[in-house]
This record gives sequence, structure tokens and C-alpha cells, in this order.
Amino acid sequence: MLTARMAVELRTIAICKNAEAKLMHANEVLTKTNENLAKANQTLRTTYQSLKESQDRQLQMQGYVDYAKAVGGIAQEIKTPMQFIRGRAEILLETKPEFETSKFAESVLRHIDRVSTAIQPMLRRPESPDQEVQPWFPVSDIVHEVAELAAPVCRKKGIS
Repeated sequence: MLTARMAVELRTIAICKNAEAKLMHANEVLTKTNENLAKANQTLRTTYQSLKESQDRQLQMQGYVDYAKAVGGIAQEIKTPMQFIRGRAEILLETKPEFETSKFAESVLRHIDRVSTAIQPMLRRPESPDQEVQPWFPVSDIVHEVAELAAPVCRKKGIS
């Protein structure tokens, strides 16, 4: 027969088994929850990284836009006096000057055309920072030619 003590032990065993089943179920729920949290955490890391890269690109683009605006402004500042110099050189050529003066005025016009060609792309705003940058005009050629043209005058004045 079942004694009172056995009944209590059976009841205790049943309670323990029930508690063990509840703990196993809670453990499964916690494991699933941890897996879901790990996936959500990975998604958040990926999203954060993507947003960070996007922000970096946006800051880079803003810097590029500011740079392009500055370059365009500088190019405009160069273009205005060059057009004035061009006009003066053309007027000088119309007066049929001496050979040396004529040669100098033609050189000025030629170099103004070269500089104008070089700054023309700067006056247009490129669509993207990846657009190819036009090379600068060869300053050394211009300096050499101006020095060559100025040499006779410098010699007359004793400048070496």
C-alpha cells in the first residue's frame, strides 16, 4: 500500500517533473530569444555600418561640392582680367605695332587662349567627384616664352 510518506514523495516528484518541464520550456524560449536578439544585433550592426558609410560619402560629396564652387569662383576671377588683357592685346595689334611688340601681343593672345581653355572646365560644375579632372596648362612653357620675349628689353636695361 501507499503510505503517506510515499504519497508525499510521489507528489514531490510530480511537482519537480512539472517544474523541470517548465524550466526546459523557459530555457527553449530563452534560447530562441537569444538567437533572435543575435540576428537583430547583427542587422543593427550592418545597418549602422551602412549608415556610417553613407554619412561619410555624403560628407565627402559636400566637401567636393564646396571645392567645386571654390574652383569655379577662382576660375571666374581669372577669366575676367584675362578678357580685359585680351581686349588690350587685340587693340594693340590693330595699331600695327613694331615687330617685337606685335610678337609680344600675339604671344599674349595665344597664352590667354591656352589659359581660357584650361579654366573652361572649371567654370562648369562636374556631375560627380569621379569625373576626370582636366590637366593644368603648362606654366613653365608660358614663363619660358615670356622670358624669351622680355630678354631684349631686359638686356637694354641691364637686367640679367
